[in-house]
Amino acid sequence: MKKNILIITVLFISQIAFSQQFAINSQYMLFKYGTNPAFVGTNGFEIGASYKQYWAGFNDAPNIKQVYASSSISKSIGVGGRIYSSSTGLISNNGFEATYSYKIKLSNKLNLSMGISAILEQHSLNTAGIETKNKNDILTLLASDNFVNYNSNAGLLLYNDDFYFGLSTYYLLPSNVNFSNDYIVNQQRRHYFINAGYNIGINNNFRITPTLLFKYIESGAFQIDIGANLLIKETVFVGANYRYNSAAIFMVGINIAKIKFGYAYDYLLSDINSYSNGSHEIIIILQIGKNSSSMF
Repeated sequence: MKKNILIITVLFISQIAFSQQFAINSQYMLFKYGTNPAFVGTNGFEIGASYKQYWAGFNDAPNIKQVYASSSISKSIGVGGRIYSSSTGLISNNGFEATYSYKIKLSNKLNLSMGISAILEQHSLNTAGIETKNKNDILTLLASDNFVNYNSNAGLLLYNDDFYFGLSTYYLLPSNVNFSNDYIVNQQRRHYFINAGYNIGINNNFRITPTLLFKYIESGAFQIDIGANLLIKETVFVGANYRYNSAAIFMVGINIAKIKFGYAYDYLLSDINSYSNGSHEIIIILQIGKNSSSMF
């Protein structure tokens, strides 16, 4: 029994740890609000949704669903909101983020945006799916548990029509997510992001946009995404990213009127690739008030 408890507890901790690592869209260059609240209000009015399925082929593999809206309400002020839901096996996480941004015009072409968010999250542990040999196993005595916590995010963004460079911090207030009277505990650590992109016009029909996203977690973990998108005739875009020691990502999308649709496939470079068909992500964005073909 002790061995079973240990195995299941390790699985719990692994699932909680995954669910608490801030999920990043593979198409982060389209959904930039997801990595920096200072992007809110910089693209006119936007409303979008995304879905990502990790590790296709695994039962109960992680997934995340998001919807968001972002708008400028004056030349200086932007507001936005995001609702997201993720699940990882027995762990689920539902959250809401409300964002305020303030923009300063530094010159005729250069702008500075500052954003701050308040977030509310509910973390749920469902023990109904646990099977143990002993009905009196301590894990079977843990009723389905919920834990609610509050936090905030903040970011800075320097940008113009051709480039952006941003710095942001998520989970500014380190806290613990406690399940079942501290039997299972996971610390929510700060996440630091650097994101950048630059538009390079080749001619009237082609434009390439190199992008970079760097994430560092206070636990010592880090992630680097580097890649580029090619926009063809302001309508079709294709791209590829390399995620350090993790995945090669391939993207394709289309702009129709004010609607942008994108698909990404993550080809896994880790050992899990032997058991999974990779990860899939779709995103759709309605953009009003700015050229929807713009990568920013």
